[in-house]
Amino acid sequence: MSLAKALIVYYSRTGNNKKIALNLKRKLRCPTAEIVGAYNFNGAWGYFLGGMLSTLKIRSNYQYIKYNPKNYQSVILISPIWVGIFPPPVRNFLKNNKFNKLNLIAVSGAGGEQLCLKDIKRLSKISVSQKLFLAQKELKTKFYLKKLSSFTKEI
Repeated sequence: MSLAKALIVYYSRTGNNKKIALNLKRKLRCPTAEIVGAYNFNGAWGYFLGGMLSTLKIRSNYQYIKYNPKNYQSVILISPIWVGIFPPPVRNFLKNNKFNKLNLIAVSGAGGEQLCLKDIKRLSKISVSQKLFLAQKELKTKFYLKKLSSFTKEI
C-alpha cells in the first residue's frame, strides 16, 4: 500500500490556526483534520485554564478520529504555543500517534519555539522536518502568507 502524500492536522482555540490550515489545504490539496480538546478553552477562563494545564505539561483528552497519521508520508501539525508549550490536546495527540515525517507550523504571542521542539521529540520520538514559527501579530498582516508559501515549497 502506498502512502498518501500529506495530511494537515490543526488545533485552534481562536480560529487563527484553522485559517492557516484551510489556506494550506488550498495550496497542497490534501485533507485536513481538527484536534478538538475535551476542555473548552474559550474566553478568559479558558485562556487561564489552558495556560495552567500547559505549564504543568498535562495532556488532556481530545477527539481526533478522521485519519491515521501513519498512513501519510508527511503530517503538517498546526498549533498554538501556550506559555512556551503546546496545548494539552496537541501534546496528547503527539504522544498517541506515530508519524513517518512531521512538519510544524506554530503560532505564538511570546516565543517558546525551542521548548516545543524538545517537547515534540520527547512525546513523539521524532524530530520535526520542516518548521515555521509565526508571531501572533503576523497573522493580522498578509506577510505570513509569504512565509507559508515558502514553507509549502519545502514539503
